[in-house]
Amino acid sequence: MDAVIAEAAGHAREAVRMLLSDVDALARDHNASVSYGYVYGRLAVVRSRTSGADE
Repeated sequence: MDAVIAEAAGHAREAVRMLLSDVDALARDHNASVSYGYVYGRLAVVRSRTSGADE
């Protein structure tokens, strides 16, 4: 945290803004690199496992 605040010239709000911007960029990059079909297939497997456990 100290390094981020130092990079933001001591401004805590700017440091948070920078971190949120970085998280957004990472999320966009991740979404672009993972196919929807793969994610949907993984979610279907998880749903089928959890629905079977509830019965």
